[in-house]
Amino acid sequence: MTASAKPMTAKFAQTAKTAIACDLFVADHKIKTNAEEIRRKNELKSQFPGVFD
Repeated sequence: MTASAKPMTAKFAQTAKTAIACDLFVADHKIKTNAEEIRRKNELKSQFPGVFD
């Protein structure tokens, strides 16, 4: 590897790490949002039995 290519490789690696971190953050948020939706739906089902069956 040439000396000029090394900084680009490091930059690419950092960009890839940032992209992966962003993907994980979004996935985590979606999981939490889905869990909230399920809790809300279950709460509504318990308040209005028979309506959401």
